[in-house]
Amino acid sequence: MRSTERTFDAISRKSSVENESKIIDNALKQERLDSNIQDRSQRKEFTNKIFWMLVSFLFVTMVFVFLNALKCIPFEISDTVMVALLTTSSANVVGIFLVVVKYLFKATK
Repeated sequence: MRSTERTFDAISRKSSVENESKIIDNALKQERLDSNIQDRSQRKEFTNKIFWMLVSFLFVTMVFVFLNALKCIPFEISDTVMVALLTTSSANVVGIFLVVVKYLFKATK
């Protein structure tokens, strides 16, 4: 009788450990799913904000270029400064775009 009880206890413990393992695995999967859902919503939010920041940045740059071309501003922006403004603007737009795209389309492990 004793050996039967021991066998039953061993099987019961093994079953209990397996159940706990499944519960932990399911909790981990649920946590990953919740994290992915949150990441997607934040990506949408920040992507929209970054898009409008870039649109504003380019609009201000374009206004400076047109005002300088039409001589509507009380000071003159030299050609060197204008080239630097357009070059840095282009580099910023491309750089921010690449960072956003890399963040949105992460490589999976």
